[in-house]
Amino acid sequence: MSGRVERLLTPIWVRVVGLALLALGLTLYLYWPAISIYPALPWGDGQYTHRLVEAAKVSMRRYHELPLWDPFECAGRPLWDEPESIVASPLLFLMQPLSTTVTMRLWNILHHVTGFICMWLLARHELRLSRGAALVASTAFSLTLANVGQYVGGHAALVGMLYAPLAILFWRRAEKDLRFAVGLGLLLAWTFLEGGGYPTAFIGLTLAIETLMRLRPKNGLAVLKGAEIALVTFAAAGAARILPVVDQLLHHKRALATEDDSISLRTLYDMYFARTHEWKVSGQTYVWPEYSAHLGAILIALALVGFVLCLRDYAWFAALGTAIFLLMLGHFSKWAPWHLLKGHVFPFRSMRVPSRFRLIFALFLGGWAGFAVDRIPAVVARWLGPRTATAVRTAVLGVALIGAGDALSIAMTRIASAYTDAPEKAVEASPRLFIGGQLAQFVDQPRQNQGRVNCWEEWNFTDGAPVWQGDVPQAKAETDAVAVRSVSRTQNTFTIDVEAKEPARVRVNTPWERGWRTDVGKIAQDHKLLVVDVPVGPSRIHLWYWPQWLTLGFFLTGFGTLAAVAFVIMESRRMLRAA
Repeated sequence: MSGRVERLLTPIWVRVVGLALLALGLTLYLYWPAISIYPALPWGDGQYTHRLVEAAKVSMRRYHELPLWDPFECAGRPLWDEPESIVASPLLFLMQPLSTTVTMRLWNILHHVTGFICMWLLARHELRLSRGAALVASTAFSLTLANVGQYVGGHAALVGMLYAPLAILFWRRAEKDLRFAVGLGLLLAWTFLEGGGYPTAFIGLTLAIETLMRLRPKNGLAVLKGAEIALVTFAAAGAARILPVVDQLLHHKRALATEDDSISLRTLYDMYFARTHEWKVSGQTYVWPEYSAHLGAILIALALVGFVLCLRDYAWFAALGTAIFLLMLGHFSKWAPWHLLKGHVFPFRSMRVPSRFRLIFALFLGGWAGFAVDRIPAVVARWLGPRTATAVRTAVLGVALIGAGDALSIAMTRIASAYTDAPEKAVEASPRLFIGGQLAQFVDQPRQNQGRVNCWEEWNFTDGAPVWQGDVPQAKAETDAVAVRSVSRTQNTFTIDVEAKEPARVRVNTPWERGWRTDVGKIAQDHKLLVVDVPVGPSRIHLWYWPQWLTLGFFLTGFGTLAAVAFVIMESRRMLRAA
């Protein structure tokens, strides 16, 4: 602590509005390069994310369907149940009327605002930092290159890492107040709905390590009860996405090369001190954006001092940060934490890039820098007397803010360099959805109502299906025993009129996946292509894609969310009566 008692601003709405405006103002300043060059689009993976969200918007806007199937990529592939898809996010549903260009800028801005607030709450209410120290900690975590560079580069499904400080705060409070356990479960469910496979797993691992550090015989039952409530809430409230994604993971195995990446001392230095860096990183597996985390000499020096100064009263925070640091280093030995997880523990076996732990490690660096801001003046006062405390406090905070501002400016430079691709263009939508033809630029193809057979990323198990291209009928008779009279399709469905002289097979112009269903005949696959075995006589076949377990998932999500809210209300009333 700083040694001073800060007067709280009253009423509480003043604190809430003030914090929100502070977070929003700093984030808008950070993102001004992206705002000022609107409507330019990000390059690289940013193009893929833009297209994915565009496909979701087209599904809802043009076909009035949930974004379940993406016919514009890989000739067709899962959209809702793809493990790193963000289209189930409630936030994207709220931004449905906006263009994708505006949506993706808002997506990043709102999440960085939220990340700043999450770190502020942890800093103020758990680490007991002063407002100035909390400002330094929150800026270092949310508005510097580690998190900014990862998301502006197009990895929109990783933004849930910004919730890590709030998850830690909720989890530590859950031991004595089960409302926080419910809050943690809802937070993790929200994270998973936003496509947060990585954030959910990484944050969950962080909380598990913290639990091992805190668990004692006297608090064991309370901690376990909190964990049970948090996990049940997470599983229920997030079921609409958890269940379909789990089904995908059970039936597909992501093909990943053997990973042995460990961060060298040179790379570690460059991560936090290099203001620029070439794309390739000598001796490392991945490209520079997977390592960049610039904070600069001032913040790193303060973090190292703060690490030492917090050991007495906040040893758990120092130890937990050290554990995340070791995970971030990757496969530095056969006993390295990440090496063991990657080799033996689900879901980490299907993940990669241990350097992404730097996104969570940033909260510890920020927190340690905040400790230094508050505690260096107290140490100096003990050595030189209390009269020096005020001057030293002002000087240390000023230097820390200069360091935070410098790190923020490097993140701004990264944002400016990300938005260099051509903006969306007006396209004439085909009246019928089909694959191939004269395709518009990559990001515009969903609005053009035309897809491509190529695949961008590794979750592409529909790749290679023998689909046909062009504005031609989207179903074919396999033999003369059946005639296809008419066929129409939407993003998630096909309607096919057939007449069969004998049991026969119809080929449908989309890859097969487990979620495809029919009301006539029987679905099968032929070299990954969706086919339907139809009965004798005339039939109108309705095919639709509905991910496995989605109906149960929607029911559990609705029931679980209502039950969680009801529990919090009843627990609050009980505590008021007990008081």
